[in-house]
Amino acid sequence: MRLLFALACFSFSMPHSLADDGEHKSRYVRATIGLNGPDEFNAVSPLEPGNPNLALQITEQTIETQAGITTGAAIGYDFARNFSLEAEYRFFRNSVDQIEPLSGFDPATGDLPGLMEDADGAVRTHALLANIVYDFGETGRFRPFISAGLGAARVDPIGGISFLNPDSQADWTLAYQGRIGFSYAVRKTVAVGLDYAFFGATDPSFSIPGLDGEAANLDGPTSGTFNLFIEKRF
Repeated sequence: MRLLFALACFSFSMPHSLADDGEHKSRYVRATIGLNGPDEFNAVSPLEPGNPNLALQITEQTIETQAGITTGAAIGYDFARNFSLEAEYRFFRNSVDQIEPLSGFDPATGDLPGLMEDADGAVRTHALLANIVYDFGETGRFRPFISAGLGAARVDPIGGISFLNPDSQADWTLAYQGRIGFSYAVRKTVAVGLDYAFFGATDPSFSIPGLDGEAANLDGPTSGTFNLFIEKRF
């Protein structure tokens, strides 16, 4: 968090002449919208089947999510030829498609519950990232680029995700991202572009409602996204 705040302050406090080359505009902002693919999570509860605090008596489950929409915004600064630093915010939301219980039992039958299709709930992820970008273009309207980023993600399961429902808390974890794409200048200081990004976060853990010190573990979200963006330099 402190790194991202410092990067944002650095981008807007540096003298304009340090990175400007002629009429080149060194500062920029970017808005992004995209489609992120479906994901699969494995969720494990620390409680044993039969524990009265365990909802639905499911101790391990695979959660499959649908494709969703991702949005984002970034501020950046060209600190050297072809290199930029960015502070970026990303948001991901994937609705739950189905849940497959792996261990536990149905109190009504005593058997392992079957596949729960059309399950309720969603997994939301808020990410703050510091990125470094390499721009392959020297001149011209068309500029390909690659980027790598590191930061933090807040993973928040909501709705009917079995023992994570309804009062489990969100968790902050380490996040990472890689991007490859291109931009095309439609005006002197405005460009549009397309990129593919792979985003991931390390495994979060969540408190069990009503139990102190007990935590359920969820696989960290990973997502491949195709994004459209618009960028304004100034």
